Amino acid sequence: TDRVHAKGIAYGLHLMHGIPKLAVADKLPILDVASGKNSTYTADMIVSTPLCQTFIPDHWAINASHPGAQMYYDSVVKKWADEWIDFIYMDGVSGDCGYCHLASATMMSDSLKRLGHGMHLFISAGPPTMDLGCPFDSLSAVAPYVRVGSDTVDSWEGSVKEGFSQFTRLVAPSVRSHHFGDLASLMVGNVHCGGGAAG
Repeated sequence: TDRVHAKGIAYGLHLMHGIPKLAVADKLPILDVASGKNSTYTADMIVSTPLCQTFIPDHWAINASHPGAQMYYDSVVKKWADEWIDFIYMDGVSGDCGYCHLASATMMSDSLKRLGHGMHLFISAGPPTMDLGCPFDSLSAVAPYVRVGSDTVDSWEGSVKEGFSQFTRLVAPSVRSHHFGDLASLMVGNVHCGGGAAG
């Protein structure tokens, strides 16, 4: 991160909500940041039941009501802060297993405020038409940046144009001071090999 910062560039991590399956399988201990020692909780104790797999299938969703869940987010945020990460892009908050994972985003936000040395949270939720219990107002209450558009891959008409239209009609009236509805991944052209025509 030092080399990146020296060039005036912010450094972020794109990750899923929840906890890696490998940590759960190995029942790894969760650090208690306050004491600097491992807690009595292990990764397998904080997964949601029934199991909910993220859309990138290497994470399980977390049971936000378990006391070890906040400890887990505290532990990873402390590690990132020690590495001087600037922002966290938290993906999959809306839609995995058909419901909103706002509780996980809220825990991440809380950890960042207490331990993150000024790190920002970016929540990737998706188009405002795909609410699933994750309205922009609720998401922007815990993160200054909330994604409100689809991936704009291989198609201008169906992505960029539609995304700006959705943002203008459905989200812009709710944007508050210091909060942003972000149309992320504005890729124009033929990105996927063999897929779609350039717009």
